[in-house]
Amino acid sequence: EIYGPERCVTQMRKFGIRYSAHHPQHAEVRADFTQVRTVEDWQQLLTRWYQGDGPGAALPADLHKVQADVTPGPS
Repeated sequence: EIYGPERCVTQMRKFGIRYSAHHPQHAEVRADFTQVRTVEDWQQLLTRWYQGDGPGAALPADLHKVQADVTPGPS
């Protein structure tokens, strides 16, 4: 309730784009998330791509880039 619907959609779109990596049709779902501008767009996208419980997809190894090696070295 802090943000209005317009601002909320923008914030949620970022999470949706990231979450789409779990979808078997990642590229299409991600492209649709980039077009979401309204709450109605959001609802239509969820209905289209997430209405059923599908198999999911393994995430690509390079999706989450490591910033630095944090493995402890010899003291």
